[in-house]
Amino acid sequence: MAVGATKVDTDLVIKVRTGTDAHGKETYKNKRFSKIKVTAEDAAIFEVAKAISEILIFDPVDVKRVDSNILMNE
Repeated sequence: MAVGATKVDTDLVIKVRTGTDAHGKETYKNKRFSKIKVTAEDAAIFEVAKAISEILIFDPVDVKRVDSNILMNE
């Protein structure tokens, strides 16, 4: 059985370092930006992430592209 995938959503997630907890362990939060065009190229998304990171209060740690797909029989 062949299965096909159709991309339906793309999100940009920027992980930021928010500080340290009571035990001295670093803490993080994810900032999620939805409604990204599913056809957007990775380089374009990364450039947007860099621009957004410049105005965030916390330091960015990494950038993720999260794609959602619908799976169906073909």
